[in-house]
Amino acid sequence: MFENAKGGIIRIILFVLMIHLVVMSIEALWAKGDVVTGTKERILTVIKAKDRGFINTDKYRFLLMESTKISDIEGNTIPFYKVPVPVEAIIVFERVQGSDPHVLEIVIQKEIISRSQPE
Repeated sequence: MFENAKGGIIRIILFVLMIHLVVMSIEALWAKGDVVTGTKERILTVIKAKDRGFINTDKYRFLLMESTKISDIEGNTIPFYKVPVPVEAIIVFERVQGSDPHVLEIVIQKEIISRSQPE
């Protein structure tokens, strides 16, 4: 009588452990989507466009974070709405798997003034 009960309990424990492993595996795969590489990269580029929470260059679309620091070449802080476009800037960022690169810092180098061609 006890042997049958022990076998049933062992089956239930094994079933619960298997379900737990499956759930943990799914959770781990889901969490991988937002993995930050942890390595900072720095590029000198031209910011071609900006939008709420994003900036675009020739090669990348960058996601701005709440903690993104924006300054000019002398170190003065600049609010995002005052960043001229187009502008040459140094962008410090981290790549994030499954997302646009996250901008940590923007240092404005020089504004690019486009001159209209006479007709």
